[in-house]
Amino acid sequence: MPIDLVMRLSAEETTLCESPDDYVARLQRNSGDAFQLERKHLRAHAERRRQCYNIRVKHEQFTVGNWAFYHDPRRYHSKSLNLPTSRHWHISDSEND
Repeated sequence: MPIDLVMRLSAEETTLCESPDDYVARLQRNSGDAFQLERKHLRAHAERRRQCYNIRVKHEQFTVGNWAFYHDPRRYHSKSLNLPTSRHWHISDSEND
């Protein structure tokens, strides 16, 4: 059975591409439209995730001379380097202090 009868395609839908150039042009246009739509959705999703993250983060202002506690738990117990993951840091005004 012919595919156009199985899918109940009209005569207009079966003759969308008269030449390979038309097919390539339509494919490029559809791919570009799909890419733009996906970028729009990903941008909206990233904005939602950023807002949710910012709600949970406690913003703190540090001044020179204060001490800050830095805690970074290792994700993998046996695969991480044996570097200190928790430490007190002295806030200074230059990077080399």
